[in-house]
Amino acid sequence: MIKYVDYLLVYLLLLFVSSCDMPFDDSYHVEIPHQESVPMSIDLNVITNGQTILINGNSEIAFSLSAFDKNVSAAVFTLGSKKWEVKASEGAINILQDEIPAGNYTLECEMYVKTNTGSIADQFDQEFYYGKMSWPVIVDYSIETPELISQSITNDKYLKLTWVKPMTNHLVLKGYRLWYSNDNIGDYRNVTIAPDQTSYIDRLYVGEKAEYSLVALFGKENSSSEIVWPMGTLKMENKINTYSTIDNNGNIVVNWETPYRCKAVITKDGKKYTPQGEERYITFATPPITENIWSSFFEVLVQIQAYDEPNKNIISRYSKFPYYAKQIGEPWSIFTWNKKENVVYVQYSNKLISYQLPDYKLIATKDFNSSYITDLCSSPTNELVAIRVDNDGVNDKTNIYILNGKSMSEVCRIEANDMKYNGLGRQHLMYMTNDNKLVYFSGNMKGIVCNLYTGAKEKSFSLNTKYGTAYPTLSNDGKTMFYEEDNDPYMVKLDNYEVKEIKSLNNERSGNFFMFNPQNNNEAMIDRDEKIYVVDVTTGNTVREFALPATTGASCCDPVSGYILASAQDRIYVISSKDGAILFQLPNNSRALLMNNYLVSDYGLIMNIKNYLIK
Repeated sequence: MIKYVDYLLVYLLLLFVSSCDMPFDDSYHVEIPHQESVPMSIDLNVITNGQTILINGNSEIAFSLSAFDKNVSAAVFTLGSKKWEVKASEGAINILQDEIPAGNYTLECEMYVKTNTGSIADQFDQEFYYGKMSWPVIVDYSIETPELISQSITNDKYLKLTWVKPMTNHLVLKGYRLWYSNDNIGDYRNVTIAPDQTSYIDRLYVGEKAEYSLVALFGKENSSSEIVWPMGTLKMENKINTYSTIDNNGNIVVNWETPYRCKAVITKDGKKYTPQGEERYITFATPPITENIWSSFFEVLVQIQAYDEPNKNIISRYSKFPYYAKQIGEPWSIFTWNKKENVVYVQYSNKLISYQLPDYKLIATKDFNSSYITDLCSSPTNELVAIRVDNDGVNDKTNIYILNGKSMSEVCRIEANDMKYNGLGRQHLMYMTNDNKLVYFSGNMKGIVCNLYTGAKEKSFSLNTKYGTAYPTLSNDGKTMFYEEDNDPYMVKLDNYEVKEIKSLNNERSGNFFMFNPQNNNEAMIDRDEKIYVVDVTTGNTVREFALPATTGASCCDPVSGYILASAQDRIYVISSKDGAILFQLPNNSRALLMNNYLVSDYGLIMNIKNYLIK
């Protein structure tokens, strides 16, 4: 009989009334009639599903045999073709995966107990009481067994470990021993727990990666020996996170997170800081801006400590944070910004990640089946974002995914295998408009107009170019666009996405780059030959112009302020679109963008430069 106790320990009680003369190593025995009943008990340390022993990997089954006032001489365990012969009342049998294939089995135990009758056979250790018991077994190396130790967090934020009390027949539970280990800091400790307890609250644990091991301590009646049986292990993953943010005053805020109660000591530049109470942050003033803004970092040591006994468990985190910028991407990142939600999107590798501004809080992450991603844009009026994925693992084609910018759930997918190759760093080939359309440009420079919610291709318009074009740029209202062909800039007037007029601006200069001024819907800006030409979009006439710093070209126009971001080989400038005044500059050797006064670098860095702009 198997007695099921949740899933932890089982015991067996065998009652037999026979004895035998049997050389243990032989395969026969002769029963001798015997008048007394001899109780025999077997305790096993196994996992069951209530009726059947479960084995899902290399296992050690601990056992304890007892005949109460008589001596157990030997036992034979059999599982399939595997046999274990034991001559001790306590021990373990090892189940090895390469010896026991998956399948249904029966575990048998034959137990031999000395009779102590005084007979000649007994005197020569040839007379035994004999008992036999069996249990169904399932061996399945693909199943997962439940954790024997469960974890929870108390109302006052301490770690609580819980287990089920083992039930045994002849073994007496003396207590438990719980071991804690943390190899990273070389911390090991143990605690003995009373037998009437089935839980333990660890007030020293603060969220670090660690492992707990629980053993049950048993004894036998009239015996001083201790029997130790494992009850399970619990691995705790790291829950401590440190990061920095920048508050509205431009100060640096060092934050740490853990779901457990703790204290903290912060060390910066050799000075220690202790936050008040259980605060999980500390604020430092930002130093004056320097020339090495992107590479200006500071180091802090964050020491998370146990709340009640801080000297007994100290978890240290050395962190390096930028003074001005925050790292939210990797090298070669692509960015865009959503005006309605004030969310910044960063794409690198095969991921698209969204962060809420101004606190850079992570919102969502989306993985794609390709890392060939070359374009990204956001709607000017709603929360949608679009991303171009080439060589998509979904269908090995170019797809445009329209996503909900908050949840990253897919709204629709547009197959765009005819989309023009994007080989220019500051060129975009798809745009979202105010009327919930997405327009992308094909290889023959057709504008394909798609429904933003269904992905349906509703219409198209052609520019009838001879030599191919560069920098197609569409206004938010979908009524004006610019492009370059054969070194000449052209302005296109559209009505319901039908071409009404194409006008050459006759500049006869190469390198044209186009931007619409968000501060004035009637103005667009053309970057050409280290100058900005501001054009009236109703006539195409230049209304003003100003020079850019030497060797620079425009990278983008801030979609809110209209400030122009201009880049040279080793420097970037933020320039007024009214008169060309330099409002901000710093060294830079990466591609950068400006979005609502947030400066981003394709190294994956972002910073708010609002407080540093020249007024």
